[in-house]
Amino acid sequence: DHFKNVNDTYGHDIGDIVLKAVTQAANEQKRPNDVFGRIGGEEFAMFMPQIVAKDAEILANKICKSISQLVIKGDRESITVTISIGVTSDANRDLTLSELMKSSDDALYEAKDTGRNRVVAREALPH
Repeated sequence: DHFKNVNDTYGHDIGDIVLKAVTQAANEQKRPNDVFGRIGGEEFAMFMPQIVAKDAEILANKICKSISQLVIKGDRESITVTISIGVTSDANRDLTLSELMKSSDDALYEAKDTGRNRVVAREALPH
């Protein structure tokens, strides 16, 4: 959350350290077959095959908590960060990747709009 503020306040070198710490925290929580990666500036995505919606939400909450507990050492002070997560379940509807990403993005913005540092989960609906 508010990653641009990290770069603006502490510089891009610290921003890179934050991105690496977030990635490591998420990778430590995910299952072996899950795929986690950065898809844009401050956006990440995780593909979790063969998981029921409730378990995906539980895993996302573990990741959210793990990241909120990070303490990153800056030049002048320690930095803490949070993450907002949108979770989407396909529930065997065979939606396209674009539809799934749109639904996850909608859930993400709901998480941000309702206070950040939280998970919002929803079942994907065709658009």
